[in-house]
Amino acid sequence: MDTIISLLTGLADSMVRAFRHTSTLAAMKLLTAVVSVHLNLDVNKHNAQRLYEVEKKRLSGKRTSYRLDQLERKRKEVREVSYIDVIPEIRATCMEEIGSWIKAYPDAFLNDSYLKYVGWMLYDKQAEVRLKCLLGLQGIYSRKELVSRMDLFTNRFKDRIVSMPLDKDHEVAVQAMKLLMLMSQNCGDVLSAEDCEMLYQFVYTTHRPLAVAAGEFLYKRYLCLPTSCIVSFVLELSWIYLRGILSINFSDESVPTERQMKRNFCFDESAVTSARLSCLCWS
Repeated sequence: MDTIISLLTGLADSMVRAFRHTSTLAAMKLLTAVVSVHLNLDVNKHNAQRLYEVEKKRLSGKRTSYRLDQLERKRKEVREVSYIDVIPEIRATCMEEIGSWIKAYPDAFLNDSYLKYVGWMLYDKQAEVRLKCLLGLQGIYSRKELVSRMDLFTNRFKDRIVSMPLDKDHEVAVQAMKLLMLMSQNCGDVLSAEDCEMLYQFVYTTHRPLAVAAGEFLYKRYLCLPTSCIVSFVLELSWIYLRGILSINFSDESVPTERQMKRNFCFDESAVTSARLSCLCWS
């Protein structure tokens, strides 16, 4: 194992693009398998602690820790060389595998030593790399038991994630909105009122998948509120959209004011049901 990993690590630093890509892919997949073995060993070791004598447990723990330290050093060598590689496919592979390690074995990998690479690559120039980061983060933020350990990462990279629905790549924008929806659901008040106002306006974007994702974000955000609050919000959102349309077709003097427009609207709050609100957000 040591010989194979040393060979792949050396090739990952090769001047030949094909060698770097193939060796990095092989090394990351191999290390992902090692993570699975590591997890099984850790579980077995935990169970064995209940069965073996104190002295045997202590000696076995030292030997296991030595082997795990060796594997960690090898993993670090591959990770640090490859995540900054000039080939976007290699960087994307690294982000995908790091995400799978964190989800599979959070006790060992859900820490700043690994999360920082994911956060840095959110700024990558290639959409493929940014997309892999977002997909990996979705797997983490969807699990409530892991969210409490993401406070440092969330505070550091929240502003970047909030800006990513504006990404020039459509798929990156959609996945960023889905990640923000998970953060809104599982991270309390991490998104400010200003953040949410900006995200709500994506329901009017011409890119349909992003508009649908924004509508789902809006719907889940307001589903638990009283009907009066929802009606007020829908009216405000409709006014923003209508004001923009009228400004295109008429001069500023002929556009009615917000007060004049709202005077002509009358809502029966009792008639607004959850099903109708769902239709509003998905239409």
